[in-house]
Amino acid sequence: MSRRIAWYLRDARNLHYFAAMRPYLEQFAANNHRYSNHLVVSSPSQAMEHEDYQGFAHFFAVSENLDDFDLVVTPSWLRPDEHPASTPVVQIFHGISDKPFTVERDFSRYAMALCIGQRQVDRLHAHPQNRALAHKLVGYAKFDRPPEPLSLFSQQTRPVLIYVPTWRKGGFSSIERFLEPGVVDSLVEHFDLLIKPHPNIFNPNRPHYDRNIVDQLTALNARKTVSVVQTGNILPCFAAAAVCVADISSAGYEWLWFNRPIVFLNPDPEQFVTSDSAPPPTLLWQAGDICNDPQTLAATAINALGCDRYAVKREQLLAYNMHLPHSGGAAVRGAEAIRKVLND
Repeated sequence: MSRRIAWYLRDARNLHYFAAMRPYLEQFAANNHRYSNHLVVSSPSQAMEHEDYQGFAHFFAVSENLDDFDLVVTPSWLRPDEHPASTPVVQIFHGISDKPFTVERDFSRYAMALCIGQRQVDRLHAHPQNRALAHKLVGYAKFDRPPEPLSLFSQQTRPVLIYVPTWRKGGFSSIERFLEPGVVDSLVEHFDLLIKPHPNIFNPNRPHYDRNIVDQLTALNARKTVSVVQTGNILPCFAAAAVCVADISSAGYEWLWFNRPIVFLNPDPEQFVTSDSAPPPTLLWQAGDICNDPQTLAATAINALGCDRYAVKREQLLAYNMHLPHSGGAAVRGAEAIRKVLND
């Protein structure tokens, strides 16, 4: 009898969760006579038609009792009313982040955590409730296959700048500052502009959703040299870009893999400064220039592209945050750890 695995997304619109989960699901789907795989969500709705799910939509299952499965694998933190009573749960973190939200949560009921890098382990174990959590250093499975650059602009004669604002929770997003008058106009004088917001910015069911922001992004997407992309896997977008503008997002750590210039648009200069220690949410800001004034963002990005001073620091941060980043095999290592939890 095949082992039933619940790949738990909660909401199918969590495209970034699926992007992290997909390499592991592929490992188990290739052995489908032994494993029965189910993408468990509260309601697939129209999100299951998104191109990110192409070839995977047949795995969708409406939310069931998670105790009906042999194993739960999730990139989410299970709420008390979601956590199964007896089925073991494996955590797959959907990214690396300087935000405190995830690592401060209580994972003591989880059977295993697949950790992307040593810093993730250190941050989890800094909290007493997580010190006994079993973990496996696996790396970042999304990088097992080098990404193909996304082609979005018809005449690629200028460098592509990618902007990756995070979710507005906690005041960590720079999206409002980026949308101030004149900022985009100054950028498109020099760059083709690729905007890849956090998926929650487009989800009306999430707190901090702002319809006005979505409308502004939609209007920008109609411009010839601007493209707004909604996807869970940012890597093809990154592969096409020469310089990145981030804030306090896990996407900035994925950009480290490419070792190209990055600029940080400060969401709140009165609150956030750079740091060389782990606790503050701006550790990554050591990897590039910081822009405290959106009106100078274009000039800061041009300068970063022409005079990159942070390549060595980016490699150092990458090595601490991502296990064996350029070696591949993360999904295989993770699948092996998952099978051990299943006693297979």
